[in-house]
Amino acid sequence: MGTARTFRAKASSRWYERGDRVHIRPAAGGGYGNPIKREPERVLDDVRDGYVSQQAAAELYGVVIDPDSRKVDVAATAQRRKAMAQ
Repeated sequence: MGTARTFRAKASSRWYERGDRVHIRPAAGGGYGNPIKREPERVLDDVRDGYVSQQAAAELYGVVIDPDSRKVDVAATAQRRKAMAQ
């Protein structure tokens, strides 16, 4: 049995050898539930994995990510989500 490797989302130039097996797990559709109730750390994971842009995280999920530290700005996220809920 070979070695399993994980690649980040949107990897566009990978070379494979004859006999390699590829398992692709794409992002799903519209999701479930209110997006502003999604755990901010999970949204951050989606941004880091390339499923969601930093802009979409703020606009759709109300999660503000500090561009320098690449961490959730907890205070700004709470403020943004409060404004979105009104």
